[in-house]
Amino acid sequence: MVQKTSDMQRRHHGAFRAVAALIALCLVVFSLTTSAASRPEKAFATDEDATASLAQATGDSQAAVKASGKKLSKYEKAAKKRKAKKRPRIAIVNKNGTRGLASWFKHVGCDTVLITKTSSINPKKYDGLALPGGGDVTPKFYHAKRHPRTYDCNAANDRLQIAAAKKFKKAGKPVLGVCRGAQVVNVALGGTLNQHMKEGRHRGRLKVKIAEGSWLYKTYGASERVWHNHHQCAKKLGKGLVATQWSLKGKRIEGFEHETLPIYGVQWHPESMGAKGRKVAKLFKKVCLESM
Repeated sequence: MVQKTSDMQRRHHGAFRAVAALIALCLVVFSLTTSAASRPEKAFATDEDATASLAQATGDSQAAVKASGKKLSKYEKAAKKRKAKKRPRIAIVNKNGTRGLASWFKHVGCDTVLITKTSSINPKKYDGLALPGGGDVTPKFYHAKRHPRTYDCNAANDRLQIAAAKKFKKAGKPVLGVCRGAQVVNVALGGTLNQHMKEGRHRGRLKVKIAEGSWLYKTYGASERVWHNHHQCAKKLGKGLVATQWSLKGKRIEGFEHETLPIYGVQWHPESMGAKGRKVAKLFKKVCLESM
């Protein structure tokens, strides 16, 4: 009986010592944690380090690059020079020439480069993309059967321009589609086209209604007579696009813009409207400069 009592006491004493050791360990960990939390943050070695850290925290990428000493790429250096001169470079993508857009942009102080090959499409080299007018878009690119009145299609040019629109969209660069170009932009973003409007071709100076708050509203107001020459138009708009202009004849979509990106389309021809049409080129130039 005495032996059993002694063994039980030894076991109780051992358990007590284990609990005491565990409590002591917890106290040590708590003490270390409290001490670390109360210590001030590590000071920056230099003012440059502090600037770089602040820039990164606030999202100021340019200040972060400057503070960290990171070199600008050749594309960024070239863009910086163009911005200083207020002369953006616009890529005109089309296998059939610039169709008047080169001289149109030149009038407002933009440089243009004609691109005819998919391999030459590099948004880093340019400050914006312009897609000109032309023939009808091949219906297969928006999953439709060909209408009897659809004509003058060029699948190779469609592929080229659709690829350009997608690449510039991905890069967040400004895009302007004019007439057929607007239809290409819509198709590139998943939209569809009305292959032949039942009221027939829109031709000549016709009035369009312009949505308040849209990118052309401050330039033209609630309505304007603009030059038309088209028998097709946007039907279902692509992802992210919203209609901002409508024809009085047939109530067709005559213009759109993207909800969040600098992407615009006009179904009419501002390049054929003289000084009044150059207002659109000036506005697109401004968008390009602000996006650089």
